[in-house]
Amino acid sequence: MKAKEHMFPTESFERDLREMNRLEAEQAHRRISWLGSLQGFLFAALGLVWGKNGHLQTVVELIGLTVAVLVVIGTVTGVLAQLRLHKLWIGCVDRNKSAIGPFGLFPERAIFTTFISPEVLIPTVFVLAWLAIILWC
Repeated sequence: MKAKEHMFPTESFERDLREMNRLEAEQAHRRISWLGSLQGFLFAALGLVWGKNGHLQTVVELIGLTVAVLVVIGTVTGVLAQLRLHKLWIGCVDRNKSAIGPFGLFPERAIFTTFISPEVLIPTVFVLAWLAIILWC
């Protein structure tokens, strides 16, 4: 079996990976911005209907929970995409050459730390908040 050959990435390859990474980061930013706006609106709506209309209160709670879960799923898939891009980059780098790479500070050993980033934790906090409201209030 032939050993895996490393090649130094071309400028266009690095540029393409950097662009794909940038697009994933923009998506995460967009998701968190939408989440913050919508969750603020939903918490305000919940305050208005609290104790007045049980069915409407349940609808608001379920919308809040559903949106937060969807954003968690979206941000986790974005992190997974960035991990795949990073692995593709690492697989093409010749360790004997000096390559800065398109990712900046990226954990080499503790990959799980990418899942405790704010773009993953913020929607997770909203999921937990809605679950607490639904279950205990």
